[in-house]
Amino acid sequence: GANLRMCLPSGYTQAQYTQKDLQITIGIAVALGLIALELISFISGISMFNVSCSLFSIVAHTSAAFSLSFFVLNVWDCDTFWYILAFCCAVPAFVEICVIFAVFVLKAR
Repeated sequence: GANLRMCLPSGYTQAQYTQKDLQITIGIAVALGLIALELISFISGISMFNVSCSLFSIVAHTSAAFSLSFFVLNVWDCDTFWYILAFCCAVPAFVEICVIFAVFVLKAR
């Protein structure tokens, strides 16, 4: 709603609104997929006992929760969502992938 209208010109068309809505929907789907990857890796025990990875994930997702709260409540521009996604969801997922690689390929614990 309001966040989408913030990043559209004042005289936007329905097609522009639909395009931005689709972009945000895709972003949310990507974020949920990355979170699912982290959750599966954690629950399966791959990264559960890697303290630094777990702490980093907790800090990143906590900052994402606060950032997304401000994003919704303060009606930030919808392009800000991509920065939140990149720093608070994609980076922890990349770290998780590195841990999975280290456990399965490098046989490190």
